[in-house]
Amino acid sequence: MTRSSNTLLSVLLTASIISVTACRHKENFPPLGTNLASPVDIANSEDGKYFYTLNADFDRKYNTGSILVMNDAGEKLRSIEVPRMGRSLNVVGTTMIATVDYGAEAGNSKPHVFLFDLNDPANPSLKADLTVECSPIASAMRKNYAYFSITCSNGTLYIGKFGSDLSQSQLYKVRQFTRPFRAVYLDSKRNLLLGFPDQPDKPNIGDIELVDASAYNKIGIQTGSEPNEIPDQFEQTRRAWADLGQRQSYQFFVYDIAAEEKNAPNCTVSATTPTCDFPFREYNDAVSQGELRWSYFRLKDYSGAPDESTYFNNPSYKYYRTNFYAARPDPEDADVFYLSQRGAPNSSPNANQILRVRINGELRPKLDTSTNSYTFNPTSQEFSFERVYGFKGPQANKLSYPGDFRVVMIDNQKTVVVNNFRDLVNWVRSDATGSYWIGASLVDDPNWYSQLSGQLSPANDIRTYYQVAVNEAGRGASCSFYGNQIIFFDVVPGVAINIINQVR
Repeated sequence: MTRSSNTLLSVLLTASIISVTACRHKENFPPLGTNLASPVDIANSEDGKYFYTLNADFDRKYNTGSILVMNDAGEKLRSIEVPRMGRSLNVVGTTMIATVDYGAEAGNSKPHVFLFDLNDPANPSLKADLTVECSPIASAMRKNYAYFSITCSNGTLYIGKFGSDLSQSQLYKVRQFTRPFRAVYLDSKRNLLLGFPDQPDKPNIGDIELVDASAYNKIGIQTGSEPNEIPDQFEQTRRAWADLGQRQSYQFFVYDIAAEEKNAPNCTVSATTPTCDFPFREYNDAVSQGELRWSYFRLKDYSGAPDESTYFNNPSYKYYRTNFYAARPDPEDADVFYLSQRGAPNSSPNANQILRVRINGELRPKLDTSTNSYTFNPTSQEFSFERVYGFKGPQANKLSYPGDFRVVMIDNQKTVVVNNFRDLVNWVRSDATGSYWIGASLVDDPNWYSQLSGQLSPANDIRTYYQVAVNEAGRGASCSFYGNQIIFFDVVPGVAINIINQVR
C-alpha cells in the first residue's frame, strides 16, 4: 500500500470515528413550554372562550411540537406536547383533531392523528393516537356526527368513526386518488363525504373552459352528439380514456358513507381488500370512478353581470374549476356549504374567492347493473354556485389567494372571515410583500368589506397570517408560521377588523 493510500485510509477512519461519536452524542434542545414555534394552524372552542394553536417546530429549535391553549384575550394558559411537524388542527363541539406529519426524531416514524376530548375546553385530554401512512393535510368532522375524515397530500383518503369513548375510535384507509383533496365537506344530512381537488404546491394547473358537446366510448369513438359532463378532449382517444388520473384536477368526489360502511357494493375480499366494511379502493376502481364528478360553474360579479370568459356565449363549453383550499358548513342551512378557491391570475382570472354552494339534487350515483357502471346527474343540476367574497374590483388583486376561512354568525349577521396568503416556499419573498391579510365580508351583503393590514408598525408587522379562527362574539385569531406569533383581532360586521393583541 502506498503512502498516499495510507493517508487516505487514515483520513477515512478518522472521519468514521468522528461520525460515530457525533451520532452517539445526544443533541440538547431547550424546552418548548408555552413558546411559539412555527404555528401552523389555529382553532377555538365551541364556547369561544379558548383558542388552540398547533406548533410545528419546523425549524427544529425545540425538537417537539405542542398545542398551546390560550384564552380569548391571548393569554397563554398551558401547552400539550405533541411531535414536531404538525399539519392541521380542527375543533368541533367537544372534539379536537390534530394531525402531525413525518418527523426526523425517534418515536415519530409515522404521521399521527390525535383525538382530544374538550369537555373541559381549558384542559384538552388526549384520548386516541391513530397513525396514517401518508402526509395528512386536513381533517373534517361535524358536531354530533359519528364519522370524520383525514386527507393526505398524495391523494389518500381515510374515513374515521368515533367510538362512544374517543379512545375506541377507528380509522380506515378507503381511497387512493391521484390528486389531493384538501377541501372536504361532511354532509351529515345525507351521510355523504364531498371532496374537492387542491394543489398543495405552487398552482401549475388553472381553471379552463373546455368543450363538452359529444359522448365517446372508451376507445375514442363518438357515440352521441349531446354533452355528457366529460370534456371532449378527455375522451376523444383511447389514450385520453386510459389516463383517468389527469381528470382528477377538475373532479370532486361524492363518497357514500352509508353504502361503504357495511358490506360495500361491488366489493370482493382480497389481500388488498381484507374486508368489505369501508373497503380500500384504488382510483381506477369502478366504484371510485362512479364517485368522481366534474367541477364546473360560472359566476357573477357585484353588478350581476357574468365574469368575462372566452367562451361564455358558447353553450358547448363548460368552465371547469380546480384548486380548492377549504370547505366550511353554513351555520344555519344543512343544504349549504362554502368553498375557498385559489388560482394564479394568469391561469385562473376568475378564481380567488369564497363560494356558497347549495345542494339541489340527488348526489348519489346510480348503478347500471347491465353495464356495471354508474350514472349520475350533471353537476349543474346537483349544485348551484355563488360568489360571496372576492368579487372582481376592490377586493381582488394579483396577490390575493384566499385559503382558510370561517363563516360565523356575529351579531346575527352571517360573516365570512378569510385568511389570504402566499406560502414563501412556493413564491419568492419579494412577491409576498402585502400578500398576507385577514379579510371579512357579510355573506348576504358583500358591499361591506374590511381588511386587516397596515395596523402594525413596520417593526412588528409579521406579514404572514396563516389560518384563521373566529368565535360568535367576533373575536378572531391567526397565526404567523414564519413570524412565530399569534394575532388576535375583533371583527365588527359592517364596521371594521381591529387588532387587539399580538402574542409572541
